[in-house]
Amino acid sequence: MKRIIIFSILISVSCSLFPSSPDWILNREKQFPYEKYISSTGEGSTRDSAKNHALAGLASYFEQRIEASVKSISSFESQNESFIKREGMVQTVTAASAVNLFLVQYTDFYFNKRDKNWYICAYIDRDEVWKIICQKLDLCISFCEQCEKSEGVEKDPFKKIILLKKQIAAIDESQQIYYMALSVHSELCEKYTGLFKKKNELKQKLMKLKQENVVFIFVKNDCPGEIKAKLQLIMGHEGFLCVQKGALYVLEVQMNLNEGCFKGIYSCEPQISVILRGPSGIISSFSAVIERLSAYNEETLRKLYICELEKLLDERFLSELF
Repeated sequence: MKRIIIFSILISVSCSLFPSSPDWILNREKQFPYEKYISSTGEGSTRDSAKNHALAGLASYFEQRIEASVKSISSFESQNESFIKREGMVQTVTAASAVNLFLVQYTDFYFNKRDKNWYICAYIDRDEVWKIICQKLDLCISFCEQCEKSEGVEKDPFKKIILLKKQIAAIDESQQIYYMALSVHSELCEKYTGLFKKKNELKQKLMKLKQENVVFIFVKNDCPGEIKAKLQLIMGHEGFLCVQKGALYVLEVQMNLNEGCFKGIYSCEPQISVILRGPSGIISSFSAVIERLSAYNEETLRKLYICELEKLLDERFLSELF
């Protein structure tokens, strides 16, 4: 009898908190069973706040980074010819990760008149997401197999390096998708485990090739030598050995400053082109133009264009050359 009374009280409390509330609030597991869905309920004083909390809950399942910040707000309202200060706190929740959630669905919003909060449930269908994950990972496997096949018949070591880097980059891009796959259907991920175990093997092979094939850097119109030094630094960090003679590969760099002077103001529009040559001819190339720069003296202008060229090389050189 006591159990019946307690159960009745619990039902009464639930009904008072959520009058006419949808099933996913009272029993989310029943509507979104764990083996089929990943779900999270969010609440907040606004619809956006509730939705962000629900999405943050999904994010935490995939081990994403969740950031919450609280700020105080003040406002003044006119009342009876006087101003009354209103104060409150606003919480902002954001979720961030290398994994981009997709196929996220939402229930309708529900507003609870008792606590004056909005509620919503965000959910992901495991089977639907798994289909997309499989497509993405299968594409990565297919791409790596094509690169591996091309690398097997390629004779030029530097072209082999480019093919190896493409495989590693493709695996890196798919890494977070694989982590998502483990969260969605870990029991089905064995098919893709080998792809990511292969990454270390590819890296070791790549490093060996880099050390065996040295590069000579030749920069035309680089009087102080800053651009050559910068390229040597970039190539060195990437694992290449740069030498002054005896190299099979030459990195030819041409710079054109397009300088001018008008009414005491010096300007230039730097252009740079890089060609990588080997025994079999041109392997790859890179070129770029920097927007026109201006200064009141030549030395300041030189520092400006050197700085911009170094920044450009840091951001684009390796990714576009290889």
